[in-house]
Amino acid sequence: MFDCSEWDETDQGSELCDELFGDVSKSIPAREISGHTTKTDQITRKQWKLKQKNKRKCKNKFRTIEKKQEMEVEKTCSETNKQSKSMKESTKEKIPNPACPDVVQPNRKTKASKRIGKPLNDGNPQSKKKVKSLTTQEKDSENKISLKEKPNDVNPQNKKKVQNKTMQEKDNESKTTLKETKPTQNLKDRLVKKLESSRFRFINEQIYSQSSEATIKTFSSDQSAFEIYHRGFTAQVATWPVNPLDLIIKWIKERSPKLVIADFGCGEAELAKRVKNKVHSFDLVAVNDQVTVADISNVPLTDASMDVVVFSLSLMGTNLVQFLIEANRVLKTSGVMKIAEVASRFTGLKPFIGDLKKLGFDLHKKNTSNTHFYMFDFIKTKTTSPNVAADELRGLKLKPCSYKKR
Repeated sequence: MFDCSEWDETDQGSELCDELFGDVSKSIPAREISGHTTKTDQITRKQWKLKQKNKRKCKNKFRTIEKKQEMEVEKTCSETNKQSKSMKESTKEKIPNPACPDVVQPNRKTKASKRIGKPLNDGNPQSKKKVKSLTTQEKDSENKISLKEKPNDVNPQNKKKVQNKTMQEKDNESKTTLKETKPTQNLKDRLVKKLESSRFRFINEQIYSQSSEATIKTFSSDQSAFEIYHRGFTAQVATWPVNPLDLIIKWIKERSPKLVIADFGCGEAELAKRVKNKVHSFDLVAVNDQVTVADISNVPLTDASMDVVVFSLSLMGTNLVQFLIEANRVLKTSGVMKIAEVASRFTGLKPFIGDLKKLGFDLHKKNTSNTHFYMFDFIKTKTTSPNVAADELRGLKLKPCSYKKR
């Protein structure tokens, strides 16, 4: 290989060397020619050219690294100062690094800490890599020291662990208490439900087997009886695919809002709540302010004052014929009586429709498609006397609605 140092040092040789490769004497230090020993390592011309190129390329690169290293050092210094007071006292004195005497550990924000990460004077990239590794080692050692000296309550990781433990303990305690209380609560709920269902069946049989006057006495003597019956009744109807009252409300909404309606056996007066029409709601017990307490065999309304009368699952009792006669008295001529009743109560539809015709009602429409209940629309054609013999109207004697044990 061609060595620039062995070039002829005459004027011509030096000029050619300067033109081709630049001032070689400035870049390569002088050597002792006799012993052929140099202050730096011997390199070829090709290696020297590559070295010069790398210097130019890496200038800006090392500047960015310097900034990054300075930022990292400042971060570590601020974190260590905040962590504990003991670290501040221990870091007052500068701790020199034995591996690199020019580098000072970044324990404080000093001028020495800013010098960390700067490249060495010779511009060797290997020395810069060493500085990098030293700074990373220093960071690791500082983190270890801070973790050792930091108490358990200050360390956020330990805090999280303690919190997780306490939360787990609380969850375990709550689970154990729930496991203990759940079986007892389930037993209580089951027993209460069984008692209520059995009492509902008993009250239901009473209502269907006695007159409306007798049921008023039972409800007045025991106020909780109506609540239990009403709760059980709504629970039974909720299991049906369709509530008949929803169909009646839909029919009324399609008509004029000026129609006056009487709801016999209204329950919670749901019809009055969901309709714009004026509705007179009657039942044996008032659940709310919209309900008027009355026996539906004798309602406080004037003759021929209603446009529509509704019996939604309320033809119960041995005197249901009197209910129908009262509806005839209250209805206007050509007024509509809507009946929705449980399907299992009917022995035959023809005697039922025929006896209602005797009371002055003609069948306008019937719907027996539902498996749980039948619906009828009757129109008043004439007024009947209240002294009609109920025994002669055998078609209006419906079966009592009995609910099976579940």
